[in-house]
Amino acid sequence: MKTERHISWLVILVATCLILILGPATCANVSTIHAIVVGISEYESIDAACRFADHDARGVASALHDCMGVTLVTTLIDRKATSAAIETAMNSLLNSTNEHDAVIFYFAGHGLQVQDRDGDEGTGDDADEVLAPYDYHESEPSRCISDDELALWANSLPASIVLIIVDSCFSGGAGRSLPPGPREPMGGGLGYDLYSFPNTRSGRILLVACQEDEVAWPDAMLRHGIFTYYLLQGLERKRADADRDGSVSVGELAAYISDHLAEYPQTPIYINPSDIEFELIPSSISARSLSTYLLQAAPALGMTAGIASSLEYDGSYFEGSLRLGDSLSLRGSIVLFSEPFEYSAISVGPSYSLTYSPIRISIGAGVGLYSAPSSCWRSLLGEMHVSVKVDVLSWLSVSVFGQGCITEVDETAIFGHIGIGIGIGL
Repeated sequence: MKTERHISWLVILVATCLILILGPATCANVSTIHAIVVGISEYESIDAACRFADHDARGVASALHDCMGVTLVTTLIDRKATSAAIETAMNSLLNSTNEHDAVIFYFAGHGLQVQDRDGDEGTGDDADEVLAPYDYHESEPSRCISDDELALWANSLPASIVLIIVDSCFSGGAGRSLPPGPREPMGGGLGYDLYSFPNTRSGRILLVACQEDEVAWPDAMLRHGIFTYYLLQGLERKRADADRDGSVSVGELAAYISDHLAEYPQTPIYINPSDIEFELIPSSISARSLSTYLLQAAPALGMTAGIASSLEYDGSYFEGSLRLGDSLSLRGSIVLFSEPFEYSAISVGPSYSLTYSPIRISIGAGVGLYSAPSSCWRSLLGEMHVSVKVDVLSWLSVSVFGQGCITEVDETAIFGHIGIGIGIGL
């Protein structure tokens, strides 16, 4: 009976979390956000795989939906990301957006340089930077999306804001780049055409994984491109919210990514001539679903509830956490064992986390109070804990945890319990 009640309680908790997903969030600066997300790991006719680009695209699509509430997302991954499919998605937005909208274009895959076809690249630069679709062929570079075409498209859109994010490189044959190369930096780069375009419109923003002569590296442990991994961390965990105002602007996100890539030989490019603080995750409750707002109102908080079991008793487990840094949190927990009421423990202490997306491993220790029939919250307690959390959504996780405690009532006692739980937030 006890186990059935605990399971029923967990089912209710999960159902409550799902009910909180009430609808799409919109940005405070625009009415609607449209997005195109492209990720290509495997190509039709070339052997050079672009590692984890498909993971990157899926992660970005999820973050757009779960963190920003964007529902108008076209996702093209691997064989679906042909030249024709990408062009169709881009052209469709020319007619379906207006001046009150924002457009986000994300691409993860191979980039390369081809001979400049119109002489617009400036003095000393004889190449166009292009993005390779799934059906790229070396003999048909026209299938690629060139910087000229990207600039023309961005400036032709009626949307007030166009954010272009590219996790590719153009150095030639390394990381997320295809030959020819390597080559010396020629000036200009992907951003040259976007901002040298005649009558360039305000609100055109560019965020690229690295400089023209650098490499955009993937990471086998993170299973993402390094650039996109920190982009997702900045959005999903709200770690890019530097001023803790509950919102994440594109400028804050770019700064967060740059700070974390400083230890890598990779320098992101952020160009925002209009200096528009486009809020990717705004703080207004009226413009979002309840679930999204709760995360933004308390970006560093998390809660977990579940069932715990020791050798003799089953009980309920509650945990709350406050993020103090990227890996450090302050954690508090309460364990209540009942039927009959035998003992309960409350503790607080630091916790250190290691993240291998979507898995987080937390280890910590704490001090607190212990209650037993012979001692009602009068005994000091020391504890150590470990938990493994798997993120189901950006705000929802499933965890397995264990806790060991030592206390002294009439004599020194050591006990422990394990359990499972559902968490929201951090």
